[in-house]
Amino acid sequence: RPRGGGGGEPQDVAPAAPPVPEGVNRILQHFCLQFSGGHVHERVQVLRDDGRCVGISLRAFCCVVWPHISECDLEVLLGWCKAYQAQRTLHELMKVMRHEDIDLDAEDIAELFAALEGNTDGQLSADELHRLGCLDVETARKLVARLDADPSASLTKLEVRSVVHQLDTALKEQFRAASLMHPQKSREAN
Repeated sequence: RPRGGGGGEPQDVAPAAPPVPEGVNRILQHFCLQFSGGHVHERVQVLRDDGRCVGISLRAFCCVVWPHISECDLEVLLGWCKAYQAQRTLHELMKVMRHEDIDLDAEDIAELFAALEGNTDGQLSADELHRLGCLDVETARKLVARLDADPSASLTKLEVRSVVHQLDTALKEQFRAASLMHPQKSREAN
C-alpha cells in the first residue's frame, strides 16, 4: 500500500472509493420511497386481481415500481441488470475451468452474448471477455482456449451451448446408471 504522512511516520492510505455511476443515487432514493410506502405491493396486487399479472417483465416491473421514471433512467437500470446477469452467467461458465457442474441454459448464453459481444460478429473473443466481462486477460484466454472447438480463438454460442449440453448428457447418463443399479428405488420415486 502507498505510505505517506508527516513526521516521518508511515501511514496506510485508504484506497479511493470507486465512483458512483451517474443516476444511481436518484434511482435508489426513488426505489426506497416506493417500497417503504407499500405502493408497489398495491399496484402488483391490482394487476394480479385483474388477471393482468400472470408474468411480468423486468421493464414492466420497473415501470410499476417507478411509474414516473424517465426512459433514460429506465434504460440505465435495465443495463445494470443485464450487466449483472452477464456477470453471473460468466461466473457460472467459469466453473467449467474447475470441472464443476454449471447451471446455465440457452437463454443465459444468449443473454451473455448480447451483453458482452462488442462487435456483433456472433463470437466472444478473449479481449471482449476481458474488457466487457471484467475477466483478467489470462483467465479470459484460458476460458476461450478451453471452450473453443475450432482455431478461431473466440467462442460462439454453439460452442458454449455444446458444453452445457455435454454436461446435461453426462448428468442424464449418471442418473440412468444409478437407476439401473437400484431399479426398485427408481420405480418407487415415480
